[in-house]
Amino acid sequence: MENRPKKKVTKSDNPRVIKLQQAIGNSLKILRKGMGYTNYESFANAVELNRSQYGKYEAGRTNMRIGALLETAFKFGLNEEDIFNKEFLTLGSVELNPLSEKSHAYLIKQVRHEVELLVGTKDANKFDDNDIERMYLILTSGLDQVSKNQILKKIKLKSTTPNFETLLDFLISSKWTVMTHPTTPNRPDQKYYTTKAGKLVLSLGQK
Repeated sequence: MENRPKKKVTKSDNPRVIKLQQAIGNSLKILRKGMGYTNYESFANAVELNRSQYGKYEAGRTNMRIGALLETAFKFGLNEEDIFNKEFLTLGSVELNPLSEKSHAYLIKQVRHEVELLVGTKDANKFDDNDIERMYLILTSGLDQVSKNQILKKIKLKSTTPNFETLLDFLISSKWTVMTHPTTPNRPDQKYYTTKAGKLVLSLGQK
């Protein structure tokens, strides 16, 4: 009986490699959602990653090179010590993970830095960390034109508050957010969107 050669298992077919790819992709997805991005396209655009390639990484459909993994991790405020450990690979299964907390702290630090550059440290300190996070979420929601109600939903408010209006006014005066109808701000069909300058804030120090 003729002996048939065994089928060679390639890296892409190796179950262990596939499992690792999926674990990495899931961790990236958790981090991205934690930064307020509802889809991978808007995140990739904001931090200047190749949208198609990043989508494959997050879906666990392709093997990431070490350089690509490090570059992507840096966008989340993480380094090589953060990603080469079990905490990174278990992001999806542990609700409170030190790396999620580190990434969130990085987000706050970077956006606060941009606010300080704009208005100075004294005025920037008038905003607490919750305010800074809400500014960031308003900017991420405005990557597409959105209504005020859609912004409120993004930051988990049922209605406008004086604090919300203060933050929105600050973003508009900073030219990080603009209205589609600036001369008639109370129009029912008013929409808001993030400007090029606002998108640079979202790039988190990658300029």
